[in-house]
Amino acid sequence: MGDQLRDRCDFARWGAVLLAIILLSGCGFTPSDSDVERALGRGDPLVGKIYLIRNIHRVNGYERPEGYVVEFGAEIHVLEKPTEYFGRLAKEDQTGVGALTALGLATGGLAKWGLVTTAAISTAKKGDVVPFSGSVTMIKSENGWILRPE
Repeated sequence: MGDQLRDRCDFARWGAVLLAIILLSGCGFTPSDSDVERALGRGDPLVGKIYLIRNIHRVNGYERPEGYVVEFGAEIHVLEKPTEYFGRLAKEDQTGVGALTALGLATGGLAKWGLVTTAAISTAKKGDVVPFSGSVTMIKSENGWILRPE
């Protein structure tokens, strides 16, 4: 009876250690591929309108004083030809606000971070897949990994 009790205690102890290891391994000491994809999508006003960012894969990562740098490769899946999108946006609002909005969108997100030149996607057509690579600096926030504000 004593051996069975000791075996159960050992099993419970090792089970608790294993559970702790599993839980701690998910804490995210470095950003994952999905963290990078989420952060890029949140910071780019064109995601979901003109393109989607897909197949992000980390190539390298390293700690810097300003945050964690992630080098990655990815693909842009074009949903609509950018020139058509911006043209429609400008036409919809005759006051000129649409044109200013289009200009703001074109210079934001991936273009702002220097990850994708507007020329690279301006010639793209609906359905095109444009490969790209780059690096971003990320910081850990209360809500997970985010792009470091400029």
